Amino acid sequence: MLRRKVVGLVLAMTATAGAVGIGRLPALMGDLVVGVTDGDTFTIENKQPIRLYGIDAPEPQFCNGEEAKNRLKVLVLNKRVLIRQPYTDLWRRVMALVYADGKLINEIMVREGMAEYVGLGRDET
Repeated sequence: MLRRKVVGLVLAMTATAGAVGIGRLPALMGDLVVGVTDGDTFTIENKQPIRLYGIDAPEPQFCNGEEAKNRLKVLVLNKRVLIRQPYTDLWRRVMALVYADGKLINEIMVREGMAEYVGLGRDET
């Protein structure tokens, strides 16, 4: 059952992420991650924060928040990531599908229970 939800998440993200959002940005390739804010947000070399699209992780001060942040650090910190289908939301945050080592980080965070899938096509708060 969980596998089916994860597969559905990946298919939904891949199929629709480019069709939603306020402002589409070109795909950014090979950006170096220099910081991790929490379990769903990190910063790239040019100081631009990037939020993982379609998921929500707890803030570090809440239950499992530090664990989620630490997991994202392991997955992306000091690595070059592929940022696909980025867009800006109503609050001008850049949200995207993020790949590191050929793996979809958004999916990994959900599959491992570090974040929850909040759906596509809505602006996240």
